[in-house]
Amino acid sequence: MKKLAVICVIAVIVYFGLLTYFAAHETMLRELFAGVAGFAVLILMLISFVLGVVTYHRNKFLAFIPFLICLFGLPTGFVGAIAWGESIKASNFQKSLPRFTKVVRLIENGQIKPDARGEIQLLASYSDLAYSTLTWTNQGERTIEFLTDGAFPVWHAGYIYTSSGVTNELMKGRNCIERVNTNWFYVSD
Repeated sequence: MKKLAVICVIAVIVYFGLLTYFAAHETMLRELFAGVAGFAVLILMLISFVLGVVTYHRNKFLAFIPFLICLFGLPTGFVGAIAWGESIKASNFQKSLPRFTKVVRLIENGQIKPDARGEIQLLASYSDLAYSTLTWTNQGERTIEFLTDGAFPVWHAGYIYTSSGVTNELMKGRNCIERVNTNWFYVSD
């Protein structure tokens, strides 16, 4: 039972790490790894419960320690990883804000031009900021959307810059709109 308890602790730690990694920057591959780790913890929980029932007469309540590790580690790891991952994401945005602002200035000055649909190809030195960048101008107000995260099935998140600093019609339909700076909003589907 000690070996199973150690395996359960390691599985919960790996699950926490992969879920934090996913929450800090959502991609479909990271989501897959976090899901597989969560499934592994569920399987270990089932195995440890069955072994606990089988060995209960010998070990009493100690037989259920691996099961309890998985049972409490799964939701605790989930909540902790999401909270920690989101704070990492916010910190990364604040660290990259000067670069995002530089891209906005380049777009506003016409040094980076959108195509006919409003899509922008970022310069190579800024390509790590977003996998897709779009811009619109409506009644003199410029809106620039930087999509940074995406996951399964169809979920996108990122940051929107508005020249006026207020939400606008283009942001409607988003599940989450959160102000992160004067002219910046975090948005997600």
